[in-house]
Amino acid sequence: MHSGAYGGAFISKDTNKPFIGVAFKGSDRMRDWVTDADWSPMKAEEGIAFGSNVHTGFYKGLFGKFGSGGNTQVPFDVLVGNLLAAYKDRKNSILHFAGHSLGGAYCTLAYAEFLRRPNLVQSFKLGDMYSIAAPRTCEEPFATQVSKLTNGAGGSTKYTFRIVNGKDPVPTIPPRKASQFPKYPFAHPDGAWKIWKDKAPEKMPNEKPPGKPVDPLPITGIIWNAPDHCKRTSLPLKSSTEC
Repeated sequence: MHSGAYGGAFISKDTNKPFIGVAFKGSDRMRDWVTDADWSPMKAEEGIAFGSNVHTGFYKGLFGKFGSGGNTQVPFDVLVGNLLAAYKDRKNSILHFAGHSLGGAYCTLAYAEFLRRPNLVQSFKLGDMYSIAAPRTCEEPFATQVSKLTNGAGGSTKYTFRIVNGKDPVPTIPPRKASQFPKYPFAHPDGAWKIWKDKAPEKMPNEKPPGKPVDPLPITGIIWNAPDHCKRTSLPLKSSTEC
């Protein structure tokens, strides 16, 4: 019932500052909601996510096998294969990652794997990550390990930008309750900014130890602040909502 990660690569034609942007979409169908809700952590295989426990839905969506019989594919492997093909004639392109909501979770996990795997570091000119309205993806030490490789740490020139719109409740989960943090130590990597409609962006405190993750909102708070997560777009022929 889990949905596989879905995204696209946007390739610039600028020869002076060439880039490739990988963007993952958010939730817009039932299988996506099932993926979002399956947050109980599972142990990643083969060192994925720096060996951390990962949100089960997100892990299976990006690293699980899809298909049947001998024709199965792993979304992350498909992503890497397509990017390698695109890079053959674009060796100088900077590779950036982005995503909204569920897509923000996928882009966080994918970007972390590109940071972690030496063969991918050598094959691509890795740039920055831009996640918008993303939920937490992993328990510690994921956030600590990603933060050690980004945002100027150790001379790193790669940056993570995690954007939170106002009082959007989604970036505060998982876990579902603040009392669950001791059992489920989920945390975001560094680089968070809160944006507002009527004032300047604010740098948010880091969540990795010794920092403290933002507490999840109660049900009433989630309902009341849900508009800060979902963007409504009015088009000439239809109105759509992606969360």
